[in-house]
Amino acid sequence: MINLKSSHKKTKCVTLFFLVVLMLLFSFQSQAIHMSAFRVYLDENQRQSTFILSNSETKSQECHLSLRHYNYDDAGKLIKYEGDELPENSAKNWIRFSPKHFTLTPKNSQKVRFIMRRKANAMPAEYRSFMVVDCGVENKETTENLVNIKPILIHNVPIIVRIGKLKVDVAFSNINVKNSAVYFTVTRNGTRSIYGDLELIDKRTDKKVAYQKGISLYPGSSHGNFSLSTQDINPEDLQLKFIENTQFGGDKVIIGSVVERYD
Repeated sequence: MINLKSSHKKTKCVTLFFLVVLMLLFSFQSQAIHMSAFRVYLDENQRQSTFILSNSETKSQECHLSLRHYNYDDAGKLIKYEGDELPENSAKNWIRFSPKHFTLTPKNSQKVRFIMRRKANAMPAEYRSFMVVDCGVENKETTENLVNIKPILIHNVPIIVRIGKLKVDVAFSNINVKNSAVYFTVTRNGTRSIYGDLELIDKRTDKKVAYQKGISLYPGSSHGNFSLSTQDINPEDLQLKFIENTQFGGDKVIIGSVVERYD
């Protein structure tokens, strides 16, 4: 008689084993491709940009680059765009980039060049798309009874095109200290995105206690929620700071007290 319980356990073990193998392979593959940046920014003063992909693998990687669009909800969560036509704020018609398909040989790199198109009488606005970086090992050898696994690395890199002078207001709100952490909201109001770093500063020494790099909020999102560790420092001695990255068209520096001091 077949022991169904034992057979079921063996099936689960085999399935778990293959899942672990797949996860390890994907993790290894993800570490094989390195990118020089995780954001591309173009404006009328910076009409060109270069993006570099490097292959630390021992096998060649077949890479394909394409554009995709996402929206954001009010709290800054990424939402896939489901429309059939390009949205009005798509950057696709504003940029050219090449190459779009290439083989990345072992221990080598590939530059991808972005150029902003010139358009007459363009109104001030910000346009956004995502570059899909799709790289994987092309395995042409197949053997019967063996699983042919081709791990793939996919990244979505935001591409921002900014036309003219756009305004944005940034502030801290809903600041709350709990369990050795400060919880807070960054609010955004205006016609352009923000991108920069959050810092928690000890006002007595002007040193960083904690930080989070590369936070962003885009048009369509009014706020984002964040938290930083206080390192058990008295909240009255702490202040929050948001610093926009000037490399990506920002100049905002916002400072806010964690707890108001009353003398």
